[in-house]
Amino acid sequence: MEIILKKTESGVRRNFLAILLGILAIPALAAAPSAVEPELAPLAKHERIGELVTEFVEKSHYQHSSVNDELSAQVLDRYIEALDGNHMYLLASDVEAFQKHRNRLDDMVRSESLGPIFEMFDVYRTRARERLTFALEELEKKPDFTVDEEYVFDREDLGWAETPAQLD
Repeated sequence: MEIILKKTESGVRRNFLAILLGILAIPALAAAPSAVEPELAPLAKHERIGELVTEFVEKSHYQHSSVNDELSAQVLDRYIEALDGNHMYLLASDVEAFQKHRNRLDDMVRSESLGPIFEMFDVYRTRARERLTFALEELEKKPDFTVDEEYVFDREDLGWAETPAQLD
């Protein structure tokens, strides 16, 4: 019985994370692609949805799971994983900067601004744009097949790059 309970508890956490990430992805998905990307910022409705999801998880779900610092830390880890699970875009300094929110995400969805979560996504979006620009510049160059080099496709187990040059 204990094993089933643990699986169910992790399912609740996974569902909460999925709902929270879905809420945060709405503005990114709704934004039309353009040369100048619009600034992403939380709206009052996003913050109200966060409050409702928190209330649902704590009061209406049959397990009455706590939305607390422990869950906040797990959500942050999974958010970073969802953004850049292959360690292709974010730098170690970006991930380190995100850690200041490690035990605050639960407070944000209750009653604080979701701005820091949107700021984290903006850092990711900026880094992804930098990588795309680099790749397009590389495609313009004539390849030198005499250089002995390799590309690591699966970077998940590698640490975070310290500099953009390491990502290159």
